[in-house]
Amino acid sequence: MVFGNGGDSGFGASISNNMNWVRGNGDNLQMNCADNGFIAFETGGTERMRIHDSLYTSFGTTSATPTNGGAAIEGGVGHLQLSRANTNGEVMIRFMRDSSQRGSISVSTSTTYNTTSDYRLKENITNLTDAITRIKKITPRRFNFIEDENKQIIDGFIAHEVTEAVPESVTGEKDGVYSEDCPHSGKKKGDPKYQEVDYSRHVPLLTAALQEAIAKIETLESEVAALKGS
Repeated sequence: MVFGNGGDSGFGASISNNMNWVRGNGDNLQMNCADNGFIAFETGGTERMRIHDSLYTSFGTTSATPTNGGAAIEGGVGHLQLSRANTNGEVMIRFMRDSSQRGSISVSTSTTYNTTSDYRLKENITNLTDAITRIKKITPRRFNFIEDENKQIIDGFIAHEVTEAVPESVTGEKDGVYSEDCPHSGKKKGDPKYQEVDYSRHVPLLTAALQEAIAKIETLESEVAALKGS
């Protein structure tokens, strides 16, 4: 059943949720399928997308919970399920900047999070030095998040306390606020604009600090061995 921009008024019929219908509603287009049914979108006679009678929408599959290819989104709690037909290190998500891939998430028997690291993409390469001094400027903390109903205490960092040692790991400014309304995020001018930390950015510094510590230990071990032998 199809209705115009005025909905079902004026057509001598009324609609209900146990009917299939398409109608105009002002500038909007609304579709409904009968209870327990689904809406399918096809190209070339092959189904490409399905809106299920539940809160699921699936792509490339007819299943709401795909396990052998396809993707599905559950709209109630925001659950996303991606599936590939095999597990041979398949890329599940690609992150692109212009035409270049900058990272990916791949799956085999486990999940791997990849970031771009090829030497051909880098310049001004130098060795990381004085890592122990920088590490000592970072204070590991224990805390819980205010909105965590369980008040679980976890290990972590405070964003602005990391800025001096690993500034590239921190996004945003201390005590930052939105300078104007931000419709796409629902934030208003003056709302807090919270800082974020990418913990993975600490790995090179931690590695360099450990190497420096190992070098010191090895030097001390050599000196002790020399004293014992004298």
